[in-house]
Amino acid sequence: STYGCGIFPTLALFNHSCTPNSTRCNVGSSLLVVATSDIRKGQEISLSYGVHFQDKLQTSRKKFLSGSYRFDCTCHACTYQWPMGEFMTKTSVKKGVSTKAVNHVKKMYSTIAKLTTSDLSVGHYDRVLTMWANYYSEVFQVLEKPNKCYLKIENRIKDVLWLRWGNRAPSLKAPEYRDHRINQQRSPSNANIPQIIDKSSTEKKEEE
Repeated sequence: STYGCGIFPTLALFNHSCTPNSTRCNVGSSLLVVATSDIRKGQEISLSYGVHFQDKLQTSRKKFLSGSYRFDCTCHACTYQWPMGEFMTKTSVKKGVSTKAVNHVKKMYSTIAKLTTSDLSVGHYDRVLTMWANYYSEVFQVLEKPNKCYLKIENRIKDVLWLRWGNRAPSLKAPEYRDHRINQQRSPSNANIPQIIDKSSTEKKEEE
């Protein structure tokens, strides 16, 4: 096997977080960074240095970061001792949010998950990315962090980012990227995702 490495001075300026708001992938000899959550003006952009709260205990993360990078992490996940993803069972709804709004988010997830499966099977990665990015904004209005829903969004964005733009290993069997606008008629997933999300938002407002 052949392995490569690179030096990215700008990327080295990004601080670590066990709950980062962006992710990265290799595109040829360059490196692409994409947000996995809404980032406010002036807010710090963070990346993971290889450990994430969803799959590593805090003790393991601190040991790794201290030994490899010589610092103690004080991100939200560490400061407030967020549980790993598999132990995350509690859902905290934001104050003032109605039951209808919560059910709306659940319904959206079910719809987007089904459309994602169909789109991934034919390589419509751009549309999958748009779906989950838009879904984050809906979830952020309803659910507090930490929540498995945010992890699913982050993981899906990360996966589809690599499938769409990242360097591909010879063994990768996923379909090559296809523009859904060109292949719309031949695709089993021929819905206009932004329209579906906008329609769902309108329905939610009418219900309220």
